[in-house]
Amino acid sequence: MNTDEIVELNNDNFEIIERKSLSLITFGVSWSVTCNLQNSMVKNVIKIFGDKVFFGTVDVEKSPELKTRYTIETLPSIIVMKNGCEVKRFEGVQRGK
Repeated sequence: MNTDEIVELNNDNFEIIERKSLSLITFGVSWSVTCNLQNSMVKNVIKIFGDKVFFGTVDVEKSPELKTRYTIETLPSIIVMKNGCEVKRFEGVQRGK
């Protein structure tokens, strides 16, 4: 995977995470300043873990079913998944170090 790549996920391709051992999925909307800030921080994380972790993003306006399925109430949200199962959730902008 290209270390700068965040795969846009939707209802049609979301099952790809089931084949990934470790995934970091961001949920947000394209017009939100805080969601765009979060995506910039995630790109920095990709530089460190890009070859070990699958990175995806879901625009909840384009894929409202995924928002409902994962009970996304705060934007942005990040879900860490292992083999397609949620192991950790972060809500709101996460600060990187």
